[in-house]
Amino acid sequence: MDQQVRDVRVPLHPFFVTAEPIEEEGYAPACREMIARTLDFCEKKARLQGHAAVAEALRQGNRSVHDYFLYGLAKEIGHFLGNGEAAVKAVYLFEPELMPGEVNGRQPDLSRSLDLIVWVDIAREGLATLVDALDGEFLQQYKALVGPSVATLRHFLSVDVASDRDVQMRRGAGALITSLYARPLEVWSRFVLRLNADHCGGCRICTTICPYEAISISPGATTAKIDLEKCQACGLCYSACPAGAIESAYYDFASLAHNVQSSIQADGYKAIALTCRGSTPTREEIEEILGVPGFVPICLPCVGRTPPEFFLKALTMGIERIAVIPCQDDHCRFEDGSRISRNRFLLMQALLQEMNFGPSVLIFREAEGPIATVHEDLCTGCGTCVAICPYDAIRADSKNGKTLFVARVDPELCQGCGLCAASCPSRAIEISQFADPQIISQIEAALATGAQDGRPRVLGFRCNWCSYDDDDLPFDPVHYSSQNIEVIGVPCVGRVDALHVLWAFLNGADGVFLGGCPPGDCRYVSGSDQAERRIARLQELLDAAGFDSRRLRMEWFKRGSPRGYSDVIRSFASDIQKLGTTPIH
Repeated sequence: MDQQVRDVRVPLHPFFVTAEPIEEEGYAPACREMIARTLDFCEKKARLQGHAAVAEALRQGNRSVHDYFLYGLAKEIGHFLGNGEAAVKAVYLFEPELMPGEVNGRQPDLSRSLDLIVWVDIAREGLATLVDALDGEFLQQYKALVGPSVATLRHFLSVDVASDRDVQMRRGAGALITSLYARPLEVWSRFVLRLNADHCGGCRICTTICPYEAISISPGATTAKIDLEKCQACGLCYSACPAGAIESAYYDFASLAHNVQSSIQADGYKAIALTCRGSTPTREEIEEILGVPGFVPICLPCVGRTPPEFFLKALTMGIERIAVIPCQDDHCRFEDGSRISRNRFLLMQALLQEMNFGPSVLIFREAEGPIATVHEDLCTGCGTCVAICPYDAIRADSKNGKTLFVARVDPELCQGCGLCAASCPSRAIEISQFADPQIISQIEAALATGAQDGRPRVLGFRCNWCSYDDDDLPFDPVHYSSQNIEVIGVPCVGRVDALHVLWAFLNGADGVFLGGCPPGDCRYVSGSDQAERRIARLQELLDAAGFDSRRLRMEWFKRGSPRGYSDVIRSFASDIQKLGTTPIH
């Protein structure tokens, strides 16, 4: 850490350091930022416009917005505590689960405290002191946000600390952490994936299902071990473990169920669509598959990570139709995910039939991912696409029997990464669902709907695979209105070319941010390498033209990073705030 951390408000235990330097105002700025992020989250999930609309929904007792607010703020607090305290292993939100009949009728208790459980190696006095300081700040800011309805609230945070010993002995809050039946909702974890040795029975299902040989059981050992360097965070082992011994930090059973419950409260939908990030069906295509208008969208890195019990839980909540839409087998970014989800679907369908559910309750449909096509009348036969394709899916054929060549795509081999389209000098290649007109239209729409308050604006491009968090909305751009940020998803950061970046600047962006997987860990082999070279050349051209290239930035995010992208793009937005608006607007 470049800057020495200091605390001028409360004495903390020497083992505790905060993620950011504490300013003269104490913890007030950090709490304001966490609440702002939470309001952004509520906007996206509840589809509201502006923080004022969220605050009004809270004052009116809107159940779904209230749940989103508590869930989002719990995640923010967990992230803050976890990044600052080396002893913290995980943070949980604990709240009584609503019964199905209470979902639409029960009003939220706005005066109830936010109940958290913090799992630490060893309980530390400094953590309790910090929580007390945060409690005072959040209490004041929550009262200012919601108003008289919480005037009598005396405490905002209710925190139980569970040590490793508590978890091992299953006592107090530690018993809830290890419970398979009343486990609280994990909102932050130091581990993307972890194995609870106490629950592992050594059945070897996880070792056989892992596509990357990241799980093993040594001779004579009774429990499995996960090699996190090999792990690709697909989550297949998590969904397959019969003992619930493997725990995932994102898209786990509890968070998926919470998302469905809150969405039912907000929209009243009775259908769910589970889609892979690589299958990308449109909203209209999904509604046709389901046979009903409106549904709860759940966009996962791989639908094969969905635990079987989630389907049963969704049906108890009132969901009437569930569509499972994976990639085709040869397009799965996690090798066996689509095959596993299909096998699991057949078993679950047979179980539901035995329980007298109709055939339309659970629907399985593979979706074709993005595919490249060549406009032969525009192709000049330069061969750039042939050389750049990481899957040997493009070949050069003679054109009408002449010496002039034309590129042709083998759809069986094409994986839809978009590298060829971004590199084609004559723009002769189109990627279905991510063609230039579609991306440009998204850029214009995102910048047209952003805040018009004179503050600098940031547009982000995010690889579908570089970050897994609750910002996911499969059909709409993501926005962080508190910092004037709009984000567009792309199959690979290598799909973004100079035209897209320049078009963003010309249409109102003051900064453009690209986030992708690290070179060597790209889901499309060489996409990150190609993007790195392309953006570096563009930055040189911008500098030569007198345009500050600091307004264009690319960053890499390790696989399975739950919060990496949102944290870094916010930091970039802060830098753009200092630079101000661009002179070209």
